[in-house]
Amino acid sequence: MEDSITLSAPAIDSENIKEYNLNFATGDKTVSQITLTRHQCIEPSLLDSFLRTLRHQSDDTIKAKINNYTRSGSTNVEKLELCNTFVKEELYPNWEVRHKAIKFCEQQANKMKIELVDKHLDRPDKKEYNLRLDPYAEKAAKEEYESHFKDLDNVTQWVENNKMVESILQNTSDSILKQRCHANREYLQIFWDNIDKMTEY
Repeated sequence: MEDSITLSAPAIDSENIKEYNLNFATGDKTVSQITLTRHQCIEPSLLDSFLRTLRHQSDDTIKAKINNYTRSGSTNVEKLELCNTFVKEELYPNWEVRHKAIKFCEQQANKMKIELVDKHLDRPDKKEYNLRLDPYAEKAAKEEYESHFKDLDNVTQWVENNKMVESILQNTSDSILKQRCHANREYLQIFWDNIDKMTEY
């Protein structure tokens, strides 16, 4: 049975949802739920739309989000509590869904590598060819061999690219949270310390 995982964008505060336009300039439609299979990792256009939606709902609009959450607070303590509510109820769940999506494709890449190695144990550069009979035999064999690894290379590159994007976005958000909420709280480190439980921070 094919591996799959269904992921949904975390709910946005109903009082603020109208303030965030989730249509993109490219005409791309928002994707709020996705069922990932290996195919979505190999052809990630739908997955990319899903991640863009999630990023727009959180990191891309984090300053406005914090303002909306904290504007009702009359004291610094109240504002901090409201800011923590945003982090716990919106930001961290959003990061977690994105992490699960990227992790799924990373696991698929690892499985693809094992499958391909098992299937293609005989590397063409280890074979002997009679080039007098077929001068292109070795070249054709190498091209066929490499084509089997194209999808694996694409998925691996996609995973690495998105890990880098996540790192940049999360570090930026961590800095903004320290400026707007609590200067001494390690928001990013707390997230990674609790990635499996997401219950305390």
